[in-house]
Amino acid sequence: MKKTLLWVASLIAGCVFIFFSLLVCDIVMFQSIVDEWFSFVAFVCILLVLFAGISWMNQKFDRAEGYASQKTWITRWGQNALFFSLVLDFIYASAAYLQEETNVLVRQNQSMILFCLMVVVMFGVIYYVQNYKNLLTRKTRIYTLIHKNEKYRNRRYTFVVEEINEEKSNLILKGKLSGNMHVFDEVYVYSLENDAFTVRILSIRMNEKTCRKAKDGNVEIIVKKNEKTKLIKKYCVLSDIIAVSDSMHDNQNELPYIRGLLSVYDVCHDDPHFTSLVLWLISHANLLVCAKSTTEHRGDIMDPLQENTSAAFMSVSTSADENLFILPAFTDWDALHRWSSMMMEKDAVTLIMKYEEVEKIMENGFGGIVINPFGPQPFFMPEQLCKTILQMNQSEDDK
Repeated sequence: MKKTLLWVASLIAGCVFIFFSLLVCDIVMFQSIVDEWFSFVAFVCILLVLFAGISWMNQKFDRAEGYASQKTWITRWGQNALFFSLVLDFIYASAAYLQEETNVLVRQNQSMILFCLMVVVMFGVIYYVQNYKNLLTRKTRIYTLIHKNEKYRNRRYTFVVEEINEEKSNLILKGKLSGNMHVFDEVYVYSLENDAFTVRILSIRMNEKTCRKAKDGNVEIIVKKNEKTKLIKKYCVLSDIIAVSDSMHDNQNELPYIRGLLSVYDVCHDDPHFTSLVLWLISHANLLVCAKSTTEHRGDIMDPLQENTSAAFMSVSTSADENLFILPAFTDWDALHRWSSMMMEKDAVTLIMKYEEVEKIMENGFGGIVINPFGPQPFFMPEQLCKTILQMNQSEDDK
């Protein structure tokens, strides 16, 4: 399906180029039969039909990938075809014009015409590069958001420290790994008390065997003992993900500390220290929240929300109580893109919001907040718990 659409769209783009060439070279269709103005109007109508066909196939392609299409009359493929056709035809027509021997004016001003041509092409290329991200597929743009803050491409892992043992010159850390870790990786260490710092993985043991890499499970890792690693404590998180929590202008959000702790919530939730740590981090974090635009909105779900856009927030429910509407919030785009039905919504928008703002939205008929509802370990916070956390934060601010 997708390959067929690409081939057909490429063929149509080629036809567009040919038609532009005919127009530039003044060899317009029907010229020898009907009036030139009529042939020009017919030519424009053909172009509009061709671009409409390209846009329609662009939307079909995106839906085949599982992502909503951009809500503009000329889509990504249409913009690509238009840009390349104009640039190539301008170069072609200019070259043909400069070779005209009977044109004295051209012969006398060849250098100036060539310079103007280069300036026009340069500005066209600059415009194209600046808008390049808007010409990528929805899938590519979302995957860019997911993987942009990874130190090691397509590995994206967290390791939660559950036990620490000391050797003469090393620390042995035991805990749960989620993702794909390699020996000699340099990872970030996240904790509540200290700023993030980096350590290097010297060795990995899994299932009582030393290995070069490990994936998803209980592992032991060895790091060199120094002044920084002495700060590693129980429930610290080691990750190759770079934390991002204040980048609203480009719609990025990464909370590897919370993401890592939630991966072990099923085995650590009985520990009051662990539970209070998770709740404190969530209550002081920025979260990704998804909504459906109720006003005209240009852009896609991965684009920053435009000003003066009204939106209705979406809910999820549990199989135990389908009448309980829960507000979903997400730590990162990897967690959000698992909401496949929302990825197909043409009017879907995303916002990065502080916990206090999310809690205020919850008061509008929601029975609680759930963090990463479509991940391996959703974290549900009932309405009463959310209100208690908010009151504690307000008391903390008053001190």
